[in-house]
Amino acid sequence: MGDFLVLFAPVLRQIARYLPHHRSENASKTHPKSSHDKFKTASKFLKTGEIDKNATAKGLPEARERLRIDTLPDVEKRAYYRDMEALRYQRSVIKTGWDEGHTEGFKEGRAEGEKKKAKEVAKRMKEMGLSIKDIVQCTQLTHEEIEKL
Repeated sequence: MGDFLVLFAPVLRQIARYLPHHRSENASKTHPKSSHDKFKTASKFLKTGEIDKNATAKGLPEARERLRIDTLPDVEKRAYYRDMEALRYQRSVIKTGWDEGHTEGFKEGRAEGEKKKAKEVAKRMKEMGLSIKDIVQCTQLTHEEIEKL
């Protein structure tokens, strides 16, 4: 048993960090379980490979899921990782499409705004009596677009 503790002391310390805390009447609100309780819980984990369902420490849901995956048969584990990779790829494709669509929409909106502003300027220039040739040169609108204003 002594060799076991020496070999697994670092592992047990890591596990103990994630064990739930309890409150005793004589202790502060964050007083951790005694070392003995932590050791019992950690040794139970090492013996059974299970995390107490009542434990609520940070990171335990992820640890439980990881343990669940690690206990799957090899065929199921490979299928799980294939499915996760497929989901990751789908999310990536969707995100890329959204980003490209957003960028394209932004560019289109900006171009429409510039065109609208050019038409407003052309309309004012036309009202001032400037020639259509000068307006075309300044606004880069077509002759037909200026005539419609």
